[in-house]
Amino acid sequence: SQKSQSAARSEVDVQECLATALAADLRLQWKNESEARSQFDAEVDKFRGELDETRTALTVAESEATEASDAGLGLEEEVMVARAKTSALWEQLEMQAAASAAWHYER
Repeated sequence: SQKSQSAARSEVDVQECLATALAADLRLQWKNESEARSQFDAEVDKFRGELDETRTALTVAESEATEASDAGLGLEEEVMVARAKTSALWEQLEMQAAASAAWHYER
């Protein structure tokens, strides 16, 4: 009877040791998972920051492209105006040359 009590007590002691080890293991796992979760959250935050920077850079690039396009259209208009003026000046020059030639031949 004393042997069975001693054996039962030993079994309880073994179970307590196992329960303590299991609790320690679970605490360690939770700590590791918590650290992993924190690291994952930090990486997600970093990624979101990089994504925001990329979005901002894209917005700036789109804005600059629009400005460049607008400036390009303005430049095209200026070129067209300059061509029209050049064409008008050529016509005036030709008319003056013709008038000058006519005047020269009249003399």
